[in-house]
Order: sequence, then structure tokens, then C-alpha cells
Amino acid sequence: MKKTILLFGLMLAAIVLSAQCSAVLRLGSTNSSTLSPGDRVDVPLYCEDIDNLIVGFGFTFYFDAGVITWNGSPLYPLPGISYLHPAFEPFGEGDWLFNYDEEGALGGSWIDPTFNGAEIQPGEILIAFRYTYHGGETPLTWDPESGICEINTSINGCVCDLTDYAVTFHVTAYGEDLEGAIITIGNLWLETDENGMATFSLCDGQYDYTVTKPGYADEEGTFTVVGAPLLIEEEMEVCWDIILHLIDTNGTTITDSALVIVNNDTVWTTNGSAAFCITGDTINYEVYIDGYYPEIGEMILTPGPITVEIIMTPIFYDVSFFVNCCGEPVPDYTFSYQAQTVTTNAEGLAVLYLEAGFYSFEIGGVLVTFTVPDTTYVPVDICGEVSFYVSSGGEPVPETNITIDNETHLTNELGYADFCLLQGTYNYTIENNGYITSEGSVTITNEPIVIEVHLRCEVTVHVVCVESPVDGAVITCSDTTVYTNEEGIGILHLEDGIYIMIILHPDFYPFVWDVIIGGEPIFYEFDLCVGIPAESTIGFLYIFPNPSEGLFLVGNTISGLIPDEIHVTDLTGREVYFEVTINSQTMEIDLIGQPKGMYFVRLQQGQSQWTKKLIIR
Repeated sequence: MKKTILLFGLMLAAIVLSAQCSAVLRLGSTNSSTLSPGDRVDVPLYCEDIDNLIVGFGFTFYFDAGVITWNGSPLYPLPGISYLHPAFEPFGEGDWLFNYDEEGALGGSWIDPTFNGAEIQPGEILIAFRYTYHGGETPLTWDPESGICEINTSINGCVCDLTDYAVTFHVTAYGEDLEGAIITIGNLWLETDENGMATFSLCDGQYDYTVTKPGYADEEGTFTVVGAPLLIEEEMEVCWDIILHLIDTNGTTITDSALVIVNNDTVWTTNGSAAFCITGDTINYEVYIDGYYPEIGEMILTPGPITVEIIMTPIFYDVSFFVNCCGEPVPDYTFSYQAQTVTTNAEGLAVLYLEAGFYSFEIGGVLVTFTVPDTTYVPVDICGEVSFYVSSGGEPVPETNITIDNETHLTNELGYADFCLLQGTYNYTIENNGYITSEGSVTITNEPIVIEVHLRCEVTVHVVCVESPVDGAVITCSDTTVYTNEEGIGILHLEDGIYIMIILHPDFYPFVWDVIIGGEPIFYEFDLCVGIPAESTIGFLYIFPNPSEGLFLVGNTISGLIPDEIHVTDLTGREVYFEVTINSQTMEIDLIGQPKGMYFVRLQQGQSQWTKKLIIR
């Protein structure tokens, strides 16, 4: 018999903390003369001459196939197969990794999982190899120069007194021996020979096993070894492939992972399909997937490869939609999603029945996004808010009529009026006596909108020379410029305030005048040949501020024009203020304490008099 050589290649500090680290490992053994074939042997591996910390080491040994067994199973070279075994007496908490290569070598290594180094004391056992002795001719000796660690009879070892028993499997199919069946017991496995046989060497105990072969139904079982060899007969049945393919009610593949059970075998679907190998012509199946009702049933099929579609019925959830306009319910509002069309009730509520999933669609131009079944209530505000701010000359204009879609609101004291309307485009009209009517359009969305409107008064200027109209005169007031027509008329649109009006014409001297605009249309007539306005106009009079809380400054812009009397009356004609012997072109009128409202100021000089409005607010 060939001698067994253990070639021990130490990866000298395979992972070390110092380049100067050195270590020698010593392999113990048992005198082969004391062993008989079938005896178990523990070969301890010691550490010697450790002068630094190491975190790992490795080794390799060669053997003749069938001479050594590992954990009761012959060590046959199996390329590409790796095993992870616990050590019998490992140092630390690391893992031992054993694997075979194509040349029949068994390699092993250990790494400290912390990678922080492990302090190993000389003479400490790192691991004990256990194998079953099948015979040998010459004990092996240690060769320190070549790095070969050989079995040495002078080194103490130990003999395992446990006895192995042959456990033989005989695998058949329809009464015929079945070659190539794989029998697996824990981490051990064997393949049946041409006689359908495979034999394990096992100690007393209880074991679970499986028998597999492509094209046959898997078999599994449990057996117990009790001090004697054991023969296990296993009959396998031919199976045929069936694929269950899951689709929804629209015929679309369900790609979500589903649990499928067929004849007690469990499989998770991949891309909507689950494959089974079954025997017989009847299957019992169960399918479970989130968002769908379970499908449970039985099928009778013709033996042979086949794909069967299973239609999964989705679970529908109630989702309530609250359709409102700025918080107020909108009844009798109809909207649709896919094949469902619903109408809101008196409380603005409507219900859709939806499958589990993510949704994004529009209701009344409003995009709603939500997930089912997480969401059961969706508010939908199909209206938008628009606020109007009405002013003139930088001051708010209250009590202004704003009309949109036959709905009219008055501006408040701050000049604001608010609307809440269905989303869309609307025309609006803004009206206030004394100001020019303003019109426009607005597109309402679900975002609040503020529209600023500046009201203007119409100022008509009649330019004459004596009684003849002056055509082509240039009238400039603030940033507005107009030209008089053939009738000597020029029209300006101005916000409330005090302005300087300039009238130019090449045939006349320039004419400069102060004008006050205060919430009403005004007519001015200027005689360029006289240089002062005609008696019928009141454009040279000003009242400031107007409106006010009760204090007003009244004056005129005509040099030397000092009125004899000044009267203030309310709308009923009752005189609330009177003064005579006025010595200035401007004077202060104190009406504090008078009721809010409109009053008339009348200035009189000789036979001439002029009247103008003022407002107490």
C-alpha cells in the first residue's frame, strides 16, 4: 500500500502583524503499529516557537484516495467543492475552511475574525485532525528543512475507540437499479454506482438524508445507526416538468414575488413563474401574493412538460375622494378613472375601487398622487383662490365692484376682494363710480393669485383761445401725454393725486397748472389767450388730502385770487362750516367730529363762486 504523505506548507504568518514574525507548527500522530484499519485517529496540531502575534495560517497535505476519511466519509478529490467545517479543538473564534483541488490535495486555513492578532502560546493545540486509518507501511518522520511534516511514531497521539458502520443505500426506479443518484447526509454526499449502490461509514446516531436525480422526484427520510450496518432501499419516481405562470385579470404577467405550493413543494416565483417536477396527473396548488386573493385548487393534467397560467384576482380597496372648492364640498361633480366613473354626493364624497399600487392622475385639472392600500382618503380642491387689490395713487379704493363669472364682490377698507372659483380662465370687470371701468382676464389654478388693479379717473381738458378751440396742443401730466383734437379736447387717464399739468403750443406761451385728482371725473377748460382758466372750471382749486380724517387744506393756484367766503355743506345742504374775510390763497378747514361722508366746499369771490367735493373717512 502506498504510504500517506502529509505535506505541510505553513503560510508563515499568512496574515501577520510584523514582517519579522516567525512560527513553527508541530503535527502530532499515533504509532501506526497500534492501529488497525477502520480505527479513528486524532492528529493534534501544535504551535511552537511563536515569537509574535499571528492572525492566520494555512497548510496542505496529500493523500491516496480512500486511505483517509473525514468525519466518517472517504476523502476523495472533488474539484470545485468547498467545505466549511468546525475545528475539533480550534483556537479562538475563527473559522476553518477546507477545500480540495484537482490533484487530490486537502488544504486548510484559519483566520482570526477580529484581525487584531491572536496571542498563541507555545505547545498549545490549535486543531486536531480526525481521520479513519485504512492501513499504511512506513511511519512518517518530520523533515524540518523541506517543510514536510511526517507521521512520527515517537510523538504521542491518541486512538479513537469509536466504531463506524456501513450504511448502504440501494436506489431503484420502477424495479431497476438507478445509477447517478446523489445521496446527501448533512455535509456528506455520495453518488450511486451502476448497481444503484452507495455506502457511507457512520457512527451510531440519527441522520437525515435526501436522494436527488434530474428527472426524478426528490426523496428524503431519516434513519438511525445502532451498533450494526444498515441497508436502506429507496424507490424513485420519474417526474415531469410543470411551470405555473401567474397573470392578472388583464393578462399581464405578475412579476412580484409569489409563494406557490404544489403537492406540498414550495417555490417562490421568478418573473412570474414557478417550476415543479411532479409525478402523477393531479396537482394541488396554492398561490399567495400581496394585493391578490389566494388561488387554491386542483388540476388534472396530461403527463409531460407543460406551462399552466394561473389568473390572480386583485384585491380592490375603497378610496374616498373629497372634492371641494376651497374647503367647501362640491356635490354632483363627476370624474373618471379608467373604466370607473363616479359622482360626488351632497358631502362632496365619491368612492373608487382600486388595486394595491401607486396612483397618479388628474381630477378637475388637479394632480393627485397616492398609494393603495396606505391611502383611503384623498382631498381634492378643484378650485383656486384669486385676490384683487384695488388702489389709485397708492391708496386702497374700498367699495369697488369686482365681477367674475356673474359673481360680484366689493373691496374692503383695505382695497381687497377675494374669490374662490373652479380652475379655468375668466374675464373680470372692476367698476367704481368716478373711475374708469377696468377689465381683464385671469387663469385660476390651484396656486393662490393676487391681481393688483390701479384705478384711474378720466380728466378732460378743453384748450381754447378766447372761445376758439386750440387743435394740436400738447398736454403733459406726470408720464402721460395727449394732444388736443380739432375741438380742442384732450383726455387723460390719471390715478388719484396732485399733478403738474403743462400745456404747450407753438402759437402760445406755455401754460402750467396744478391739478388734484380725487376719485371722480374732472373737466378743465384753459384759455391760452387769457392765461387763466375760464370761470366755469374749478381745476385751479385743490383740496388736500382728500379724503382725510377731517383736516383739509383748501387753496387755489391763481395768483391774487383770494376768496371772500368759504362754505362747507353736507349732502342735505346743511352748512357745517363757514368763514369770511380770508386773507390767503390757502387755508385749513377743520371738520374733525363731523360724520363720515361726502361734503361740498364752495369758495366765493364777488359774483364768482366755485364748488368742489371733499370726503371725510
